[in-house]
Parts: sequence; structure tokens; C-alpha cells
Amino acid sequence: MSSLSKIKYKRLQSSNIPLKDKDKSKESIEFCSVYKCKEPARMNDLCLKHFAKPEPVKQLTNSRYSTNSLSYPFPKEMTLFLQNAAALLTIFTSQNMQNNSDIFKANNSSSESISSFEINVDMKEALRRHKDGEGLDFHSLNLTQSDMNYFSEFFSNHKKKISSLDLSYNEIGLSGIQCLNSIFAYNSTLTTLNLANTQIGSDGISYLANVLEHNKTLESLNLSKSEVGEEGGIYLGEMLLHNTRLNVLNLSHNNIDSTGISYIAMGLESNKALKTLDLSYNNIGSAELEDLCIGLKFNQTLIELNLSGNIIGSGGVSPLSSVIETSQTLTTLNLAENKLGDEGILHLTKGLVLNKTLRKCNLSENDIGDKGAKILGFVLEQNTGLIYLDLSWNTIEVKGARYLSEGLTRNSTLVLLDLAWNRICSKGARYLLNAIQREKVKNFFLAYVFK
Repeated sequence: MSSLSKIKYKRLQSSNIPLKDKDKSKESIEFCSVYKCKEPARMNDLCLKHFAKPEPVKQLTNSRYSTNSLSYPFPKEMTLFLQNAAALLTIFTSQNMQNNSDIFKANNSSSESISSFEINVDMKEALRRHKDGEGLDFHSLNLTQSDMNYFSEFFSNHKKKISSLDLSYNEIGLSGIQCLNSIFAYNSTLTTLNLANTQIGSDGISYLANVLEHNKTLESLNLSKSEVGEEGGIYLGEMLLHNTRLNVLNLSHNNIDSTGISYIAMGLESNKALKTLDLSYNNIGSAELEDLCIGLKFNQTLIELNLSGNIIGSGGVSPLSSVIETSQTLTTLNLAENKLGDEGILHLTKGLVLNKTLRKCNLSENDIGDKGAKILGFVLEQNTGLIYLDLSWNTIEVKGARYLSEGLTRNSTLVLLDLAWNRICSKGARYLLNAIQREKVKNFFLAYVFK
């Protein structure tokens, strides 16, 4: 009997509960409700004995049931299951309490700790099929932080080499860029990296610029639509001061302001490797172009420069003309969509006439009319290097077509002239056709005039 039951029993004995009158008839006596018990009931239809110690329920003898159950049938299988579950719960809880920090680190650094269903299926398949030295294309796969962690751990463990990596149009951010550390650490073959529209921001640019300052393998870097901004421009300018390997740099659509442009110009002044620079759609005006041209004047390696889609205007292009005039390396220049007008073409005249290296020049969508066409006709007479000139989407009419035809009669190098979407009409086209002497030029030219 438990201590609590003993206390209840003693209290019951000492209580003044009256016993039922023995003299009354048997029919009025209430007996204990327990089977075969003939003792009179004292409380809750039980005698004093059974009230203090209830009779246990009779156990079932079927072998399928556990003998440990006290008051109701309980299958042995269920007993074993609960015992195992309790043991597992105890182990898991203790380990979780003791090694919580270790588990957290493992989940963030080990590819084995990341559930397979959390990883991008296309990326996993590409990594599975990847052969040493090949490139990887993850363009627009909606990669997450878990994917980038898996990717980083994969190359840390397997030490595979890749030649190119395309992560464009994945919002990987700063943390995604940091996961590329293993790629730069273990790879001596990565030459092309595409991070267009990855939203890495200025912090990501800072991290990347520090890595690339002394990198000896990467040759092409695409940072288009990467939210470079002012600070990012500063970091990239400092990177260009030290980097001796990068050949191609795409910084289009980044809203780099005057401070960022000035730092990039400073980097170009000393850089001895960069050959292609894309600064299109960065809201570069006359002041920013003037700063940029300071660095371009001293640069001896740049071959291709893209400044399309900016706001240079007719008066801001003058500094660029002097760069074109003295450049010994520039072969491709894109000034499309800059609202140069006829006046802007006039400012470019000297540079275009005296330059001996420029081969391709894009002046489309610049509001160039007949006056500008007359100036360009003169340029074609004097220039001995241009093989491609794009004047599409301007406002050149019949008179402008005649000026251009006069320049073409004296030009011996131009192969392709694009005048699509102008107003030269059939009469202007006849002027131009009469000026063409070589069959090769005629074939290319007709394809564009009549678009």
C-alpha cells in the first residue's frame, strides 16, 4: 500500500462515518461492489479494504500482448516501438544540445549535410556530367544560397578544373560571390566568368576586386547589371591598377557615377592588359567622359570601347576625338544612342580623319542629318582604315546620301555601310549605288540599304 493510500485509510478509520445498522434487514445493507466481496460498503460503493487498495484489472494471457502493461492490453510490437523511439529521441536531444554549433557549421559548409531535394536539379546534373577542364553554364537557374554552398563544397572536395563559369541572371548576391573562393583557390584554368544580373552590389564587387587584383588566370569578366554604383567603380578602378591578366570587362547597365568613372580612368591609365571595355548605359555625360578620356590617352592596350546608350551629347564628345586621333590600338568604337547630332559629328571629324587603326565605328541612333552626312562623306574621303560604318536609325535624306556617295567614290577601304531606317529613298540609293565600284562592297551594301 502506498503512503498516500495508508494516510487515506487511517483517516477513514478515525472518521465518524457511521456503520450501517446491523439490526436492519439484509435488503437494506449495501455491500462492496467488488466481485464476491461481502464486506459492507463504506465509501464509493467499496469496503475499507478495496477503497484503500483497488483490485487490479485481470491481465490477458495472449502471448501477443506485453506482460508489462498494468491495466489494459498493449501489443508487444507497440511497446518495442515506443522504447526505440524514446531511445532515439534521447540520443538526438542530447547530441543536439551538446553539438548544436557543430551541426550548424556542417549545414553551411558541407555539401553532404544539405538534403538532396534542396539542391537545384539542373546544377547537380551539370556537376555530375562535368569533365575536368570544361566550362559550366548555370544561366537563369534560380540558384539559391544552398545551391552555391553545394557548388563551393563540390569543387573544394573534388578539386576539378573549369575553363568558364556562367552564373548570369541568378540572384546570388554577396554570399554567392564568397562561395566562389574555392573556384579561385583551386583553379588555375578559369578564364571566363559571367556574373551579369547577379545583384552582387558594391560589397560583392569589393570582394571580387580584392580576389582579382593579383589573379593570373581570368581573362574575361561580365558584370553587366550588377549594381556596381559609385563604390563598385572605385573598387574596380583599384583592381585595374594591379591586375595584369584581365582582357575583357563588361560594366554595362550599372549607373556608375562620376567618382566611379574617374577611378576606372585612373586604373586604365596604368593598366597593361585590358583590351575590351563596355561602359554602355551608365548615364555617362560630358563630365564623366572627360575624366575617362584622361585615362584613355595613356592607355596602350585598349582595342574595343563601347560607350553606347549614354548621355554624352553634341558638346561632350570633343575629348574623345583627341583620344581617337592619338590612339595606336583602338579598332572598334561604339557611340550609338548618345544624341551626338550633326554638331557632335563635327567634333569627331579630326579624330576620325587622322586615326589609322579604327576599323569599326557605330554612330547609329544619334540624330545625324544631312549636315552630319556631309561631314562623314569628307571623313570617308580622307580615312584609310574604316571597313565598317553604322549610320542606321538616323535622319539622313537624299541630299545626305549624295554627300556619302561622293566620299565613297574616293574611299578604298570601306566594306559595309549601314543606312537602314533613314530617309534616303530610291533616289538616294541610286547615288550610293553609282559610287560603288567593287562587287564585294555592293553585296554587303545592298543588304542594308533596302532593309
